[in-house]
Amino acid sequence: MFNLSNIQFAFLISVLAGLTSLLGAFFVFAFKGLPLKRLALGLGFSAGIMFYVAIDELIPAAKRLGHGHLSILGSMLGVVFMFMITFLISLVK
Repeated sequence: MFNLSNIQFAFLISVLAGLTSLLGAFFVFAFKGLPLKRLALGLGFSAGIMFYVAIDELIPAAKRLGHGHLSILGSMLGVVFMFMITFLISLVK
């Protein structure tokens, strides 16, 4: 089909991922009158998908490369950081 190097393929996939974010932004602007509960549901769903990809794909790949403990530690620190930010934001309201 196409003769792409690994770097070109990775760049293409990154561009496509960025375009999906742009598509999501247009979707939010188009349906900005939706209730906040639906927005929270959508954000939670997309966060769950990203978390699944990190756990299911990235951590096993890091283990194969010999950096499994660092990737698990980074994931755990990211979750703790996320909860800290959520807690601090709830204090401001």
